[in-house]
Parts: sequence; C-alpha cells; structure tokens
Amino acid sequence: MKKQKKPLKDLYKNIIDQYFLNGFNGIKAVRTVKGSMYNYNSAASLFNTVIKHTDSIAYIQAKREALRSSVSIKNEDILKELINWAYSDITDYILLTPSELKQLPEDLKRCIQSATYKKKKYVTRQGEEVEEEVMTVKLVDKSKALEMINKHLGFYLEDNKQKSNPINIERLSVDTLNALLQAIE
Repeated sequence: MKKQKKPLKDLYKNIIDQYFLNGFNGIKAVRTVKGSMYNYNSAASLFNTVIKHTDSIAYIQAKREALRSSVSIKNEDILKELINWAYSDITDYILLTPSELKQLPEDLKRCIQSATYKKKKYVTRQGEEVEEEVMTVKLVDKSKALEMINKHLGFYLEDNKQKSNPINIERLSVDTLNALLQAIE
C-alpha cells in the first residue's frame, strides 16, 4: 500500500509566505510565524525542514514564477545588467558634481552602489577661507558581477560535477586498497 503524501501544512505555507515578504530571511520568517522567542537554532532547523518538503518546493517555485511574471524580468535582462556592472568604468564618475551624477543615464546610475557628498568650509592658518567638496562614488563589485555571470551561464557546472563524484571505496579490490594505503604512507 502506497503511503499518502501529506499536503503542505498551513504552518509551512505561512513560513514560506513570510520568507517572501521579509526579504528571504528564513530564520526571521520562522520567528515571525512561531514567535520571536523561538530559539535561533530551532528556527533554522524548522526552516530547513520546511524548504525540503516536496510540496514546499513546488509552492516556492510557484511563488517565484508569480514574482517573475509580475515584474517581467527575464534571464536575459539580469544577464545584461550583470554585464553592465562588470564593464562599468570608474572614469565615468570622476569629478562629477551631485547634480551631474543625477543626470547620468540610467544604466550608469545602476552601477553605483553608494555615493556620498561632503562640503565643508574652514579657515587656514593664513586666514584664507577654503571651501572643500568631496564626492565619493562606490561602484558595484565587479568580481561579484563576473561570478554571478559565470553562475548564470553555467560556467561552474563542470567543476561542480567533478566535485560531486565521491569515490566509493567499497567497490575497490583489496589490492587497490593496499596500493592506496601504501601511497598515503
């Protein structure tokens, strides 16, 4: 007799819904649903159980598809943006004023992770009044963008396959095992 598959529990569904609402923090989702006094390790354990449940996986996938369709972002769009980040050029931002920074094209503005502007006035020892302006622009991390492009395009797939093939020593002959032991010693 086949074992009946349990439907997705309301608790699991609520945790997943909260996970999508709070910025994809699983522990925070569990603690929101179960109560903030819920222990960190217990919350982590419960969240791992929730996301491994067969129906949870399908529910999460359905929610992701709904999100994708609602914002109409395609894989190509993400890849184009990552390429834009990877090839951004800091010289495009040197010596810009805050108003010039605001007037940059959208694709250049999206490469900016943060920007700060400081203006200060002071008097030098010679009695001169000096006004100093400093604009600091930090671009998105290029190496992270390249890493994300590699993942997106599957460049790590072959490497991951190689790492996932463990050697089963139970199948090796006694002679091979002895040879390995001698090589180690």
